[in-house]
Amino acid sequence: MYGTKRAELALGSDFHRKRLTLKSSQVSNLDPSLTPRWTIPRRRELAVRYLGELCLDDLISHRLPFIRAAEAYRLIDQRPAEVIQVVLDYSARPYADI
Repeated sequence: MYGTKRAELALGSDFHRKRLTLKSSQVSNLDPSLTPRWTIPRRRELAVRYLGELCLDDLISHRLPFIRAAEAYRLIDQRPAEVIQVVLDYSARPYADI
């Protein structure tokens, strides 16, 4: 479950063949019998550590300076098949290449 909605997850051939592992974290509430061992700081620390293991840069298809935000939105609107995620960079040079 994700909140009050059911979360569907396909665990097909890649899951089995590549021996993928699922890790989850519950930071807000736990069974009271677990709270002495799994304090809120310990749970948060583990969740942050898991985030560091993710290869999130692979999910960014385009980086654009903020000044080109209109172009980024056009790209998302007109060529969505080419976009995974667009990142607007506030520190980039105004006319840096994609």
